[in-house]
Amino acid sequence: MLDAATRFPADSHPFPKALRQAVDEFFVRTGTSRYADWRLWMKAVLLVGGLLTIWYVLVTVRLPGAVALAFATVLGCLVAAVGMAVGHDALHGSFSARPWINWLVGCSFDLIGANSYIWRYSHNRTHHLFTNVEGVDLDLDLAPGLAVSPRAPRVAANRWQHLYAPLLYSLTTIHWLFAKDIRYYTLRRMGSLRKVRHPWWAWAWLIGGKVFALSTHLVIPLMVAPYPWSQVLIGFLAMHVVAGLLMTSVFQLAHQAAHAQFPVADGGTLPWSFFVHQLHTTANFACTNRALTWFVGGLNFQVEHHLFPKVASVHYPALRPIVREVAKRYGLPYHEYPSLTAALRAHFTWLREQARQGWTPMLSVASRNGP
Repeated sequence: MLDAATRFPADSHPFPKALRQAVDEFFVRTGTSRYADWRLWMKAVLLVGGLLTIWYVLVTVRLPGAVALAFATVLGCLVAAVGMAVGHDALHGSFSARPWINWLVGCSFDLIGANSYIWRYSHNRTHHLFTNVEGVDLDLDLAPGLAVSPRAPRVAANRWQHLYAPLLYSLTTIHWLFAKDIRYYTLRRMGSLRKVRHPWWAWAWLIGGKVFALSTHLVIPLMVAPYPWSQVLIGFLAMHVVAGLLMTSVFQLAHQAAHAQFPVADGGTLPWSFFVHQLHTTANFACTNRALTWFVGGLNFQVEHHLFPKVASVHYPALRPIVREVAKRYGLPYHEYPSLTAALRAHFTWLREQARQGWTPMLSVASRNGP
C-alpha cells in the first residue's frame, strides 16, 4: 500500500504533456520500438556469456596467481555491467513488452547475488517514485556511515565520509549478498509502502537465490577451483570490491551532488509534480562517452531514465535532445555534467559539504522504514 501522507500535487504543469507528446512523436516518426533492440540483446549475450566464461575458467583452470587475480577483477567488472546494463533494464520492464521475458532477463540480478524480486520494491517503488525524499527514497539509506542528504541524521564519523565513502561503496555487493535483501524482506514499511507482505514463493525465491549465489560465488570455487582457499577468498573479495565500487559510484552520481534538490513534503504534499520533480533531483553525466554509456547501460542518462523508466536504455541518447529542448521551453532545469570526472568531483564535493553539517545520533534504516 502507498503512504497517503506523501504525495505529489495535482499535475497542472504543461511540461509532462508536451514531453510525452514529443517522445511519442519520436517513436512514431522513426518507427522504433520503446523496448530493447538488437543492440541491447547483443550486449546481454556478450556480458552474461563473458561472465559465465570467465567464472568457468577461474573455477577449472590453474592460472598464475597474478593472472587469476586479474581475471577476478575483470569478473567484477562484468558483474557490475550485467547489473547495470542487463538486469536493470529488465527489472524496469523495458527489455520487452512480454513480462515473462523481463522476468527471465531480470534473473541476471540473482546471478550476480542480488534478489530481483525485492529490488523491484526498493528501487522501482521508492527511489523512482519519490527520488531524493528523505525517509521515503530507500536509495538514500545506502550505508549506516553515510549522510547523503541535508536532513539525514549524522554521526561524528560523517565528517570524514568523503574519504571513506569509496570503501563503503566497494562493500555494496557483499552487503547485498549476505544482508541487505534479507533485511528488506523483513520490513513492513519500505519508504512509501506500508503493510508490506511477500507471498510464500517470494520467500522461496529469496532462499533459493541466496543458496545459488553463495554456491557459485564462494562454495563451489572453494571446493573445485585449483587454488588454495586463501586465494579463492582473495578472488572473491576482489570481484565484489570492483563490482560494488563500480555499481554504487554510477548510481550515486545522478542524485547526490550540488545540483540535486531534496524536497520536503509540506503537509504531506511535495512541491513539484512527478515529472518536474525528476528534473530537480536528477542529473546526467558523460553523455558523449559512448564506451561508458555502453558499459553502464545508459545510467549516465539518468534524467531520461527517471522520466521514462520503461523505455529501453539504448534509446536514451536519442531522447536526450528532446527532453532538454522541452525542459528549456518551459524554463525547467536540465542538469548534466560534461564528464565522468566532473560528476565524481561533484559527488565527493557534496559528501564533504554534508560532512561539515552538524551531527546527531543516527537512526537506523530499520527505525526509519520499519513497522
